Amino acid sequence: YQYDDDTEKRKNEEDRVVQEIEAVYKSHRNLGEDVCSISIIQPVKLFLKMGLTLDEKVIGEEVFARIYYQINDRITHDVKFYSLWELQEQKKEIDTIFEGPHLENGFIESADLKERLNEINPSSLLKIVSQEDGVISVNTFEVSFEDPTDQYHTKSVDNQPKTIPKGFTPILTLPTQAKGLHFITNGVKFSPDLTSMSEHYAY
Repeated sequence: YQYDDDTEKRKNEEDRVVQEIEAVYKSHRNLGEDVCSISIIQPVKLFLKMGLTLDEKVIGEEVFARIYYQINDRITHDVKFYSLWELQEQKKEIDTIFEGPHLENGFIESADLKERLNEINPSSLLKIVSQEDGVISVNTFEVSFEDPTDQYHTKSVDNQPKTIPKGFTPILTLPTQAKGLHFITNGVKFSPDLTSMSEHYAY
C-alpha cells in the first residue's frame, strides 16, 4: 500500500477504504452486531543514512536495495495471499480455508497477520544491515523520522527504541537523493545510483 503525500487525495482514499470495510463487515456480521468505528493508521516516514564497506564482488546499488527491502519488510511486513491450491498443499481443511469474508485476491493465513510495530529499534535495523550479503562493515548508520507529535519535524533516533504514537505506523521508502548514503569498495568511496537502486529493489 502506498500512502499519498497529497492531503486531499489521501483523505479521499481513506474515505473509500472505510466505505469498503463497512460494506464487507455489514455483509458478514451477525444480527445485533455493529462496528463502533474504523480507524485508518497514519504513516510515520523513516529515513536512513549509512556508510558501508562492501566486498568488491558485489554491486553497491543491489546491496542497498536489498537492505531497504529487508528493513521495510521488518517494519511493515506485507501480507501474503495464497491460492486455494497452495493451502491445500499445506493440508489445510476446506472449512478453515473458507472461514471469514470472501477475498478477491486469494486467501490469508492467520499466522501472517502481525500486530502493528509500536517502536523503532535502531539496533535491530542495524543488525539487518550488518548481516546483508556483501557488507564487510557498517561505518555509519542513522535512523530519523518525521515526528507526528511535533509538526512532522525530522528527528534522529538515538540508540534507544523509539515508541511510535498510537494510530501511526512506520514506513520506509526508497530515497529520492543519495545524500547520507555511500559505500566503499577497494578503498574508493561511491554514492549509490538511485535509478539503479530502484530497479534492483523492484526485483
